[in-house]
Amino acid sequence: TTDNVDLVLKRNNVRAGFIGNPSTSGGNMNTSFGANSLNPVGTGTRNAAFGTNVLTKNTSGIRNVSIGDQSMFLNTNGSNNIAIGVGTLYSNTSGGQNVGIGRNTLTSSTTGNNNTGLGFATLRTNTTGASNVAIGYQAGYNTTTGNNSIFIGCNAGFSETASNRLYIES
Repeated sequence: TTDNVDLVLKRNNVRAGFIGNPSTSGGNMNTSFGANSLNPVGTGTRNAAFGTNVLTKNTSGIRNVSIGDQSMFLNTNGSNNIAIGVGTLYSNTSGGQNVGIGRNTLTSSTTGNNNTGLGFATLRTNTTGASNVAIGYQAGYNTTTGNNSIFIGCNAGFSETASNRLYIES
């Protein structure tokens, strides 16, 4: 368009895309593409949501990037997160500075901060744990509330629930 109006795409009267005002003085700078992606009444800014049901509950979260069906589905005010993969950071509500790459990575995390999960279902049951790093298939899978742990390798620390742990497995 040539005007200064947000662009909204709909399919069958369901919001399927949005390009917000890029102005740094008054625009929300949000972008979304996919049915029901990005809460249309939220006040969060600079979010990118791609996929069906992505960031659907976001109200005030800012600077999130979420790609994949139902990634960051329950996020309300969590900010500065990156979620790539189906169901990644699904339950996040207010956690921030998390990076999840891989299907069902950090799926149960609600308020955990500063976590990094790379691989299928890494840190999957983490709910409030913070500052954990997991790399590899299901690494750190059952770390629900543990903090400051590192899990490297397939199923590394799969059943670990405590904090300050290091697992390197093949």
